[in-house]
Amino acid sequence: MSYIQDEDILWDEPLVVYVENFMTHSDCDKIIEYSKPRLESSLVTGANGSVKHHGRTSSEHFIQNGLCESNDYHRGVVSEFFGVGEFTFEDSIVINYKEGQEYKPHYDGESKSTKDRRATAICYLNDVEIGGETNFPKLDITVRPKKGALLYFQYDFNDREIDRATLHGGMPVIGDNEKWILTVWMRHAQSLH
Repeated sequence: MSYIQDEDILWDEPLVVYVENFMTHSDCDKIIEYSKPRLESSLVTGANGSVKHHGRTSSEHFIQNGLCESNDYHRGVVSEFFGVGEFTFEDSIVINYKEGQEYKPHYDGESKSTKDRRATAICYLNDVEIGGETNFPKLDITVRPKKGALLYFQYDFNDREIDRATLHGGMPVIGDNEKWILTVWMRHAQSLH
C-alpha cells in the first residue's frame, strides 16, 4: 500500500482521482462547525430502508442545498472541476468517525434506492494522524485523510453496472483522533425523470 501525497489520477478505469488543497481549511472548519451539533448515528441504506448496521459505526448529518454556504460552494467546485454538470447531486453528508469507528468495505450505489449513483466525491475536513484511511482493497490504493484534499471516484460506466473494483471502506480511526469528511454522491440526470 502506498500513501498519496500529490494531485494524481490513481486509476483510469474505474476513475479514481486525488486532489490536494481542493477546499480551503476555513471552509472545512465552517462545515464541521455547522454539522457538529446536528450529528446522528449513521445509517446504511438497504432493501428495508435506512437502518443502523455494525459495518458503519460513525455519526452523520445531511446538509440540504442552501443551508451552508461553504458546502454549496464545494458542490459547485466539484461539478466544475470534474465536468459532472449532467449529473444530479444528492444532499451532501458530513460524517464523523471517533476512535475505533469505521465503515467496512462496501460499494456505493448498490441498494435499490441508490442504484442510480454514478460517482462519489469525498473531501477530508481534517487531518487524521493515525487510522481513518480510505482503502480500495481491490485496487491496492490507500488514501490518508488530509485536510482540504478531495478523493473522487466513478463506479459505473456505459452499462450502468457497479465496477466491482470500487470496493472501498473507511478504516478505523486509531487513538485519540477523529475523522471528518464531506461526501457528495452524483446520480445520472435521467434517474430523476
